[in-house]
Amino acid sequence: MTNFVLKIKNRTTPKVVMISYQAMTESDHNILITGDIKLIRNQVDLTYLSNKNFLLNLVQDIIKHLKTDYILTKIEIEQSVNRFQICIPTGQDLDVYIKTYELTNRVSTSIGKLDKVVITVPIIKLFRIG
Repeated sequence: MTNFVLKIKNRTTPKVVMISYQAMTESDHNILITGDIKLIRNQVDLTYLSNKNFLLNLVQDIIKHLKTDYILTKIEIEQSVNRFQICIPTGQDLDVYIKTYELTNRVSTSIGKLDKVVITVPIIKLFRIG
């Protein structure tokens, strides 16, 4: 099994919302998947980006496109400053989503109370200036 980190960047201008993502191995930073979603602000409904399901669905898509021996260990999100921000789900939201879509074997987990599986993937909001 190989651990990987998912990095997501939200860059927003008055005209464009750009969501970039990159999955890379944790140990040697080998890039596994990279992509961009570019939305022209006055042409699309940005409501969906304000919903936690946008990021949860993106995480699911990335996990499903990787081979099964890759395990997600961390999600890092860098938001645009003072402009439109995508909704960041909580750890509990991620836990429920991963279990609902039966992806627990594709993410970092541990055994909690009463022998229940606990998702141990932190969602980290990175500090960004400017």
